[in-house]
Amino acid sequence: MNQIQSQHPGAATRRDDNIDTLRGFACVLLVIFHVIGYNAQTGLELPDGHPLREFAYALTSIRMPLFTVLSGWVYAWRPLKSAPAIPGFMQGKLRRLMLPLFFVGGANAILMALMSDPSLRPDLLILPFKALVIPHSVYWFLNALFFVFIVVVVLEVLGAMNTFRGWAVVFLLALAAEAITPSLPRHFGIGGGVYLLAFFILGVGLNRFKNVLLSARLRPYIYIAALIMFAIDQYYLQTHGFLRTPEAHMIRCVTGVVCTTALLHLSPQWKPLAFIGASSYAIYLFHVFGVAGGRELAMKLLPAGGVPFAFAISLIVGLFAPLLVQAIAKRIPLLRTALLGLRFSSSPR
Repeated sequence: MNQIQSQHPGAATRRDDNIDTLRGFACVLLVIFHVIGYNAQTGLELPDGHPLREFAYALTSIRMPLFTVLSGWVYAWRPLKSAPAIPGFMQGKLRRLMLPLFFVGGANAILMALMSDPSLRPDLLILPFKALVIPHSVYWFLNALFFVFIVVVVLEVLGAMNTFRGWAVVFLLALAAEAITPSLPRHFGIGGGVYLLAFFILGVGLNRFKNVLLSARLRPYIYIAALIMFAIDQYYLQTHGFLRTPEAHMIRCVTGVVCTTALLHLSPQWKPLAFIGASSYAIYLFHVFGVAGGRELAMKLLPAGGVPFAFAISLIVGLFAPLLVQAIAKRIPLLRTALLGLRFSSSPR
């Protein structure tokens, strides 16, 4: 295997305000979506056609694609460098993704089961193990991302993305594979992983070949393409609804590709979003608990406050309660590993 050198020496200890700002933006979009809910029986239980629900669906093509592109970008800072490094690399991914999936995703599955109809309640102790195989709630992203890393390991061993031409071929093949995503099984993150793969590969390329893909010469065309595809995506959504057909899926995927690329070109920096983005993984893992707690808090504080008050409180708690959980967990070695997937250490850093 050809050696792949990191494009960002010292990435383990440095922060990038541009990337953290985009991570923060992605976090806000994610929490907003779960505050609103994906149908009239979840979240704020808003009816179909409500402006907030329309807003949540309007950004479907950007929300998780942006998370994934940024994951690929960060991976490209410290990529797999050689075949002998594969065991340690995958061990790290198992710890970082599968342990939180088991403990945090499993806890969420148990809580959801406890709140459901007791007559339908399954064996609670099986649920954390089941979450490792069958994607559960928002935690499907962890199953899918682990699948992506397995594919990326193979690609890196083959040296398939060492050159721009090789990367472009891999990216186009991954994008073409999006057409079959709706028909793939969800087990072990296969369907979700194929969906995320093109975005992850895009993130790798945007970092590894930034001189080409993020060049100033290309920027106007990216912005124009993003505006056109976003308009097409919104028109299709308004006229056909949120469909899972291959055609609708490909429109959303192409929209996600050009819009996330445009956001990287914008290279925004805003300290409040960067602050949130620096803890994006913890927010992703724990925001569903915060959103639910915030909704209950809003009902107790101001029952007549209505949707705006409940929305604001749920959003704030959903974003910032995970920061408190992270701060506590980092100081307890067992929790920092089980809940955050970090190395077992007594250091809070």
